[in-house]
Amino acid sequence: MKYRCRTDIIGIILSAANGINGESRSHIMYKSLVNYNQLKDYLIFLQQQELIEYDRSARTYRTTLKGRDFLELQRDMGEMAHLYGGSYDLPHPSQQQA
Repeated sequence: MKYRCRTDIIGIILSAANGINGESRSHIMYKSLVNYNQLKDYLIFLQQQELIEYDRSARTYRTTLKGRDFLELQRDMGEMAHLYGGSYDLPHPSQQQA
């Protein structure tokens, strides 16, 4: 597995939780390939930044509008990097392993 920076991991977590009904912590952990302690820290940070929200009744996390804006900007940055000869590969949610 290649090195993933914090921004990459955040993008993968937000993508994993971007469904209509949100996703469970376990599902996000498996999709983002981080351990439980790392995921817990990321989820706290993302909630503080209002990029993700927790639905207590359903026990799921869901990407907020601000989080979706972040994902869009991240994809745009990746496209610009490719245009200028760089690489910034963030896997599309459909290409991630379950």
